[in-house]
Amino acid sequence: VCLQKEVERLVSWCSHNNLVLNTQKTAEVVVDFRKHTHPIPPLNLSDTPITMVDSCRFLGTTITQDLKWEPTITTIRKKAQQRMY
Repeated sequence: VCLQKEVERLVSWCSHNNLVLNTQKTAEVVVDFRKHTHPIPPLNLSDTPITMVDSCRFLGTTITQDLKWEPTITTIRKKAQQRMY
């Protein structure tokens, strides 16, 4: 309930500042290190459900649920190896 209110505030702020959120590109990554997690209700962005994902790319960095750097490092390593040969 609280998270949904924050999403609604974000939508309102964007609308007020002439910005549009792309619902097709919006994803939710839940980072929770507690041993016993509780189910999180799905969030909606302008009546469109937000997709829950395990990881997503943002500004060239892969953000994962466990906040590990391995996917980003692997991508950078592959790009570097391709440019060397």
